[in-house]
Amino acid sequence: MGTMTIRKLDDDTIEKFKDIAKRNNRSAEAEARSLIEDFTAGRIVRHDMETSNFYDSLRKFMEENNIEGLAEGEFQPPERTISDERPTVTFG
Repeated sequence: MGTMTIRKLDDDTIEKFKDIAKRNNRSAEAEARSLIEDFTAGRIVRHDMETSNFYDSLRKFMEENNIEGLAEGEFQPPERTISDERPTVTFG
């Protein structure tokens, strides 16, 4: 296990953080560890979602677990765009 030191935190911030940890029945160290682990896990999931093709992942999972269902080309994923608009979904 590694160790991390965080320097140059304001004393008031440290005290507030300790109060938050106490309210969560944790030490400041355990609270910091939990926050870092949650943040890191969220970033990994977000990266995976942004860079992987859900349909390909689903097909691979189904193939590895001998689950019949989606055939190649049965559902075409929408083109990825930077736009916040939802893509049109069509079946057929």
